[in-house]
Amino acid sequence: MLDGSLPGLVCCALGEVPEELVGWFPGAGKDLGEGTMGGAHLEAIEHQGELMGLGELVIERGKAGRSGHATEQMGMGGSGTSVLLLEACYEAARRGCGRVVWGVHYGADLDGVFTAAEQAGLVGRLATLELGGTGEGIRIETPLLDLSETQIAEMALDLDVPAGACWWAGEGAGTEDEGSGGGGAERVRGRWERALAAAGKLRGLSVSVG
Repeated sequence: MLDGSLPGLVCCALGEVPEELVGWFPGAGKDLGEGTMGGAHLEAIEHQGELMGLGELVIERGKAGRSGHATEQMGMGGSGTSVLLLEACYEAARRGCGRVVWGVHYGADLDGVFTAAEQAGLVGRLATLELGGTGEGIRIETPLLDLSETQIAEMALDLDVPAGACWWAGEGAGTEDEGSGGGGAERVRGRWERALAAAGKLRGLSVSVG
């Protein structure tokens, strides 16, 4: 699942064969943890797909989702998380994929880690049952779940992820998502720039974005 974020990019980079990956963007108006997605997110996702060499990029345009809500929240415990995870599983099944990668991260918040892990397992099993599957079915993987933002930034440096391709680094991001629960572009950019700077310091590097 892609939202134009740094965690999303890191998850893509963890794939051994980019050409076999399918990037799924749930659509404008959704929230994967860094605010309601719009034009800056879509532009970043298309750019990221090209940079990472993804085999396919699926973009849901103007889709409300099975719940009928125009805005779904996902990523840091949003109320529509399970709905979007289920949508992602359906999309994976349609393309013959056996797993969905969710870039959620809670760091040292053990309650958040436990809840997200349970949610991923339950939704994956529900999707498998609804699709009439047997065996392993659809798995929802959360490789960044218990990592801090600095640890994710360290992975981004190790994997040579292009942080400048994130939604908050683009020229059009300044007016995106101001005042929403996820924070405007400037606040999100500030968080990740601090994390990248801290990660760079640990490695004796000077890191700048964009």
